[in-house]
Amino acid sequence: MNYYKFNEPYFGGNKMNYYKFNEPYYALIRAKTKDKAMKMYTQYIAEYDGGNLNDEVEQVSFADAILECIKAIEKTNDTTFSLQNGICGEEISNTLNNSKECILLLDGSLQ
Repeated sequence: MNYYKFNEPYFGGNKMNYYKFNEPYYALIRAKTKDKAMKMYTQYIAEYDGGNLNDEVEQVSFADAILECIKAIEKTNDTTFSLQNGICGEEISNTLNNSKECILLLDGSLQ
C-alpha cells in the first residue's frame, strides 16, 4: 500500500484556501481569497445571474478538499484511477500539493 503526504500549500507565505461552489455548476477552486475564487468562477466557469454568488460559495478545509477529489475520482468509475494501486493517491497528492491558484474540480456537464 502506498501512502502519500499532503502538505497544505502556501502561496507567497499565505495559506491557500479552498472554495466549493454548488450552483449553477459545481466547482472546487483553490485561491488566496474568496473574492479571487468568485472571480475565477465567473471568468472560467459561468456568469452568475441567479442572485448573489457569495451565497453559493462555501470555504472548505484542506481535508475536505482531499475528500472532494477522492469522491470525484470515484464518481468517474475510471479504471485508470485506482485507490488500491496508489495512482489515485499520487494524482490527488500532486494536485493538492501544488501552490498555484486554480480550478481543482469542475462540473462534468461542462466538459
